[in-house]
Amino acid sequence: MTDVRAEAKSDTEITVSWAKVEGAEYYKVYYNGKSIKVEEGLTYNASGLTGNTSYTFEVQAFVNESVSSAKVLSNTVKTKITPVDTSSITVSNRTSDSVTLTWKKNVSSEYYRIYIGNSFTPSEITGVNTVNITIKNLEAGKTYTIYIETYIDSETSDRVPYTITTAAA
Repeated sequence: MTDVRAEAKSDTEITVSWAKVEGAEYYKVYYNGKSIKVEEGLTYNASGLTGNTSYTFEVQAFVNESVSSAKVLSNTVKTKITPVDTSSITVSNRTSDSVTLTWKKNVSSEYYRIYIGNSFTPSEITGVNTVNITIKNLEAGKTYTIYIETYIDSETSDRVPYTITTAAA
């Protein structure tokens, strides 16, 4: 058996795939030496994983209830970084040209990047338990989509959107 691959789909999910073994009736997927799933297809979606954590899976083919191949390791793959939880965001100091956002810090995050639409706001944010940023030079009474990225070890989470509206003039 060859071509076992693993790909991070999110901070909690990895998809494991492999090449078909001629005559195989089913495949066993292993993690940490334990059989975790029996599959008839050529993919397995592992979910409920921990963000920014490395995982290695093994796959073994079976023909007529007999082992057809040795366990083959996938490449070690790390889940994506857990993004900022938008339910933890609070808005304060809303004026006609600025808004302050505060949110709960992700575990192990080094810093955050803030985007207004697709434009990067030149601020890298650091914090201990919570972080905040005041976004300035906005237009009165306008709605903006802000995106927040979490960075750990030079890797980034998915951008998380959050909508804000400035106060009317």
